[in-house]
Amino acid sequence: MNFQERLQMAILDKGYTLEKLSEKSGITVNTIINWKKGKCEPSLFGIMCVAEALDVSLDWLAWGKRKGEILCL
Repeated sequence: MNFQERLQMAILDKGYTLEKLSEKSGITVNTIINWKKGKCEPSLFGIMCVAEALDVSLDWLAWGKRKGEILCL
């Protein structure tokens, strides 16, 4: 699962609209749409803001890593 898929899953699980996520995270709706479409990559700060707003871990949202997993690149 890639970042776009994890982002979409977290948004749906939380039941947020893009407007609600934008309000909670401070990231513009257009930026979130571009991330979802893969048109641009989010900054670490952007991922942190969205992860906090969606109540998911930064590791999971950014890299798909669950707590306790070792990520090998």
